[in-house]
Parts: sequence; structure tokens; C-alpha cells
Amino acid sequence: DLADLSDHLLRRIPAIRSATITMNVGKGAMTVAVVERYGFAQVRLPQMGGMLEVDREGMLYPAAGSRGTLPEIAGIGGPMLVPGRNLHEHPSGAGLMRILGSMPAEFPRPLKSIRVVRPDHFELVFAGNVVVKADPANFPHKTDHLKTIFAKIAAPAESNKVVSYIDIRFQRDVIAYTEEESSSSKRGSKKGR
Repeated sequence: DLADLSDHLLRRIPAIRSATITMNVGKGAMTVAVVERYGFAQVRLPQMGGMLEVDREGMLYPAAGSRGTLPEIAGIGGPMLVPGRNLHEHPSGAGLMRILGSMPAEFPRPLKSIRVVRPDHFELVFAGNVVVKADPANFPHKTDHLKTIFAKIAAPAESNKVVSYIDIRFQRDVIAYTEEESSSSKRGSKKGR
């Protein structure tokens, strides 16, 4: 049965999103058309010595090779992180997917990685090594808010300061500047925005 064969392919090869199999009996030919999954993040698995990609549906599958532009998820592990499983099954999975799914491709600073501190606390690292402490609540609203913050810190008046981290977990944001670049104090400053 062609439907069974298609289901078998999807179970055996998690990188396949869909498969259509047709048979031309007159020509004695079978055609298999597959649609591959497209990763939008990767999970490093130190215990397995490899990487898994995750697509927008949360499906985990072996990384197809080096895709240096995909953000890397770190700080998670466990038996549910295997090819063919869904990231939503992990305690931090729903929050990770909410944050990753809300990041537009044209963001002011590209997202490099997300480290899971706790299921409700993530550290996002953007280009320029700007760390954003976040929780998964209120995304994608916080994504729009983060764009505004990045615009503020890129403004000429702030250009002589290097951002240490931005914390968007609370009502008022905290932007901390490194002490070497900040002229407001020797220990650095925190500035609510």
C-alpha cells in the first residue's frame, strides 16, 4: 500500500515533512516526492556529540550539516531530545518555540543562541554578544518591544556605551552597560527604559 509506504518514510526519516508516492503500473515506475523540513534553530547535544535541527512545528531531526546562521539552543537535554520527537514535549519546549517563532528574519540584530536557564528564564544572545534575559510570556509583543530597545541603544547618544545585558522579564526593562564604557559610574549602571 502506497499510503503505508509514505507513513513508513515519515516515521523513519524525521527530516521529511511529507511524502507522496505514486505508481505508474503501465510503465512499471514508482515516483517518490518528498518535502524536507526546514530548520529554524539547532540543538547541540553534547551527550550524543551532534546537533539536531528543529523546524517551526517543533519537530527534531538530525542536522543536515553546518548551517551557521541558525540560532543554537543550549542548556537543555534529556531523553525526549531525539530525532522524530517534538520539542514541545520538553519542559522548556513551548517557551522556546514561542520565543523562536516570534523572531522575524529581519530583526535589528540576528539571534545567535538561546540558553535555557530554567523553563521560565532564557538568555538570548544576539549579534554583538548582547544578552537579553527573557521569559516566554507575552511574546511576540516582547519582540516588538525589543526592536525598540535595540533602536534606542544604537542611537548616537548611547553609542559610547557597550551593553552588558538587557532584561525584559519585568514591567520595566533593565539595560546594563559595561563598566569600562559607561561614564556614569565605576561599577556600571542600570538604566530602566
